[in-house]
Amino acid sequence: MISKGKKLKYTHVYIEIKNKNIYIEEDFTEEGIAHKLIILGVIKSDIIFAFQAPDMRKFTEFTMT
Repeated sequence: MISKGKKLKYTHVYIEIKNKNIYIEEDFTEEGIAHKLIILGVIKSDIIFAFQAPDMRKFTEFTMT
């Protein structure tokens, strides 16, 4: 049971790891999960914005496939 005045915070992120790449399917975090992955040492070419159409990915600094 939730007490009156308590706030619940949900952050929705959905990623898949396929073929040594990280596919970000959904990311509703404020800062962006890609930014956090880069801070942890993941290289940009291993990150794919799967939530974007393939023809739009070319406008990002991340992998297109």
